[in-house]
Amino acid sequence: MNEPASSPPQQAAASSPGGSWKAWPWGWLPSVAGLFLLSVGSVFPTIADPEVVTLPFGLLGCYTLSVIIHEFAHFFVGRWAKLQFWRLRIGYGTIVYDKELPAFRLVLGEIPFAGDVREFHFLENIGRLRWRRFLMVAAGPAGNAAVAVVCALIAFRGDLSELKLTSFPLLMFWVNAWLVLISLVPYRTKVDGVRTPNDGLVLIHLLLNIKSKTSKDPAASGQDAARLSHPSWRWLIRNTRPEPFLQKYRDYPNKPALPAEARGEILDRFATSVLLYGATEFLPEADRYSAELLKAKPDKWTVKGTRGCVLVDKGETEAGMAMLQEVMRQDPSEVDRAICACFLAPGEVKKNNPGAALEWLRAARKLDPNCGALPRIEPLVKCHKSDG
Repeated sequence: MNEPASSPPQQAAASSPGGSWKAWPWGWLPSVAGLFLLSVGSVFPTIADPEVVTLPFGLLGCYTLSVIIHEFAHFFVGRWAKLQFWRLRIGYGTIVYDKELPAFRLVLGEIPFAGDVREFHFLENIGRLRWRRFLMVAAGPAGNAAVAVVCALIAFRGDLSELKLTSFPLLMFWVNAWLVLISLVPYRTKVDGVRTPNDGLVLIHLLLNIKSKTSKDPAASGQDAARLSHPSWRWLIRNTRPEPFLQKYRDYPNKPALPAEARGEILDRFATSVLLYGATEFLPEADRYSAELLKAKPDKWTVKGTRGCVLVDKGETEAGMAMLQEVMRQDPSEVDRAICACFLAPGEVKKNNPGAALEWLRAARKLDPNCGALPRIEPLVKCHKSDG
């Protein structure tokens, strides 16, 4: 029951966090304070303005606001170009806010001075999306450039001798001009422990039709990096159609020279996708693949969970539920246990225990509110309850 990857095989992600309020003061609070001080100075210019305080906080506030403009420019132009995004993130470090919306996941990090957007696509489709992606990537620096021009026209339109260092238009001009520069000068930066090309380098690669390469940092670790590597199952089920996704996935295991570990991850993800989509036409393959995996890795809980879910789905209720209950007791992954709890619910329904089925659904929601199995399983259980 590994988390889905847009370009298999890749590392599986962990469960989704709620956020940490204790991290807010490190980045967001000074930025909000800076914007507040700039606003007060603009509305009440006669008030004494201690620039030694307002200037540094104002710069932080303007920088955060400009980063938000940059990332939303990427996002909205990408949506206009019909690219599919699964994540919009502002800030790095400890997660202070993490919300799975119907169309994308919004993540705020404690240090709000950078961000990124993440697309969902298979590697084979990148070439066809080349110019759409070029527009999306160029939109970030273009948005900052537009803000810099407008703010320059406002800041320098009057008597320059009266221009204050803490003028909001002046600070926004300098900050956005700086962001345009560091966005377009090509270099690599670290994102989620991976050295990744910045906007300027990606634009060059897209112009020359060169595949952008990333490199893992062996020192990179932490749950947040793993957690944000891939879209959640819930996002996947909501935003992709099962047939093309499963057809893509089913081709990977048969590729020559595919490492055994990578093949195992793909088979597990394929079987899990079949279960969560409810794509019964693929169930015989999911049955065969999950049996193969269990034989190869009988002690791996995620594999045992997938096999148990398949057995419940194909009608072998007792054997499947016994396996899932063992996973519920032993597996440390909340994502895995939430999916297992979901599939224990229809098992209880088949045994005519609707109350126990609802308890398993409540347990799944508590373990993972964004559990990808809930959209499929909840209606089945509720329908049975109303029929009863």
